[in-house]
Formats: sequence, C-alpha cells, structure tokens
Amino acid sequence: MRNLIIKYLLFISFIFGVLLSNKSVYKPLSLNTSFSIGYDSNPLRLSSNEINDLLDRPYLLGGASSIHSRFIQYNIGFKFFSKKGLLSRIFKNKKTIFDFKFSDKTHFNNKSKSSYNILFKIDQQLGNYRHFYIDYFLMPSFYLREYEDLDYVFDTEDMYYEAYRSCYFDIEKISFSYQAPLKNRDSKIKVGLSYERQLFDKYFTEFDLNIMGLFGQISFLNDGKGRLMLYYSYEDADNFRYLDGSFSTLNMDRSYIQKRLKLSLSRSSDSNKSYGAIMDSYYRYNSSDIYSDELHYKRSHNDITLSLWYKFDKHKITFSNRRRTTTSPRDWVNNLKTFKRYTLTYTVSLGKVRL
Repeated sequence: MRNLIIKYLLFISFIFGVLLSNKSVYKPLSLNTSFSIGYDSNPLRLSSNEINDLLDRPYLLGGASSIHSRFIQYNIGFKFFSKKGLLSRIFKNKKTIFDFKFSDKTHFNNKSKSSYNILFKIDQQLGNYRHFYIDYFLMPSFYLREYEDLDYVFDTEDMYYEAYRSCYFDIEKISFSYQAPLKNRDSKIKVGLSYERQLFDKYFTEFDLNIMGLFGQISFLNDGKGRLMLYYSYEDADNFRYLDGSFSTLNMDRSYIQKRLKLSLSRSSDSNKSYGAIMDSYYRYNSSDIYSDELHYKRSHNDITLSLWYKFDKHKITFSNRRRTTTSPRDWVNNLKTFKRYTLTYTVSLGKVRL
C-alpha cells in the first residue's frame, strides 16, 4: 500500500504542477498550516474487561507501552481556483475551488497508532449561493488493534497469544453533494451520497467492506453570531468477503446498517473568540442472521461522543468524551465491545497565507 500512496502523492504533485504552471487558468488562493498536541485515554478502544486482563494478556497492547497515548499532529492545506477549467466550462464559467489537505498524526505511547490521511475537495459554484461538492478521502495502513487471526487458529489449533496479529486497514471514500440556501444565504441545506471501501491486511481480509451512504445537513445562523448544524446519514455496509472460502468467513457475516446523527452548536463572542459543543451519535445494527455467529448475531451498539471546544485568536482547545454501549444476546459480546475514551487536544494555527 505504501507504494500506492507514493504514486498518489506523485500524481497529485504532478497535477498541481501542471495546473498551477498555467496561471491564466488555475490560480492559487491560500496555504494553511496548523499544529496540535493531545492526549488519548484509550486509542485502542479496549473494553474495561480487556484493560483489567492486561496482566494476563499483555499482547492485547501490541507494541504500545501503555493504554493511553500522547500525540502530535500537523495539517497543511492548499487552495486554488479556476474560472476557465473543465468544470467551470461545464457550469457556464462559474468558479471552481480546489482544496487539498494532508494530515499526519504521531502517537508516542502507541507508535502503531500513528497515521496520515489525504483529503481532496472540489467546490463547484453554481450561482445563487448553490454549490456542488466532490470529496475524496484516503487513509492508508491505519492500525486498528490486535485481533485473533481465526484462519491461523483453524490451521494450527493454537488458541493462545500466537494467534494475535496487528490489524491494519485502508480507507478510501468519495462523496458527491449539493448545497443550496434556505430563506437566506446564511441558512443552508446539503444532501449527498457516498461510497466507502475498507480493505484490511492479508490476515484480516474477512473484515473487508463496501459501504454505500446517503446524508443530509441543515445549518442555521442565529443573530449573526450563533450557528446550529444538524447532520444525518444512513449507511449500508456489505461484508463482501462473506463465504469466500476461508474459515473465518464460514459462519460470520460482518455486514451492518448504520445511522448517524450529529448536532453542532457554535457561537462567536467577538471577532477573536468562539466556542461550541458537538454531539456525534452512531447507531449500528449488524445484519448477520446466522445464529452460530455469536459475535455479530443481533448485535447493535450506540456510540456517542460529546465534545466541547473554545477558540481564541489562533488557539483552540477541544475536549471529547466517547462511550460505546453494545447490546447482544451474549453477555460476553456486550463486555467485549463496550468501551469508553476521552481526548484532550490543543491546536494552534501556524498561519494562513494568501497567495
């Protein structure tokens, strides 16, 4: 996968070089950078039972030195626009804004959790405050945690720690959406559809998913200082490796339906200060109808994250508390898949340069 990422970066660099070399067509807008430091109480999302069992099962931590982890993260974003490019010509010479972002995160106590991602956005303006968006996201080789390789267990009859391996996967997602104003240009509605593909490493290909989604968002501006945003999405995840011939897919179907509700409130106290709160809630129901599939049969969970943030000048402090509660006919599944964690992050903007 690393070679694939290098090819992506080379390709994007080449495209940017070609586009920006023709300044009569593509013109740079801005360059943004920021830096964060933070603390994550449970990046591996271990359950309380697993944390209590670490003395007997230290392999659950993988290469981590502790349950929690400190981290640093940097982000860089680059925007440019065109009124003469292909999309602009299709949409009657309306402005097209391109936004490329790269983010890199390094964990100190759990180096395997370090990751990076690429986000590329296209904002095609349609006139009358209407927009058409294309978003592409790529996160390669993301470390999830240590899992038991069931195919290894089947081949060797070894049920102990030797069967546990580090689980990595790649996320690739593309979405298309349309945004239009409501009564005024400050209140907006946005609707769209998405496709996501999650591909796991060679030990856990049984987890591979194709995910189709629909989403909608409404935001309102109140008295020029407060904003309310409501977001809802529906996703159908297909575990397309089910019954592919391997032991691990023989009686386990990892498909699911997921609904997400996000509520965001923010307010500006003056030109340099703002604050807000976010509630981000997922409800997931596993689709498996195989009674012997104890891990997934009739399993569901509620996953809620509550966040508070405060921003002043170029500085931002964010505290998030997340809790997942699992419901299953089997108590051991409830205990295994229920977890809690919190994160504290300080971010400073290193500057926005108009180009």
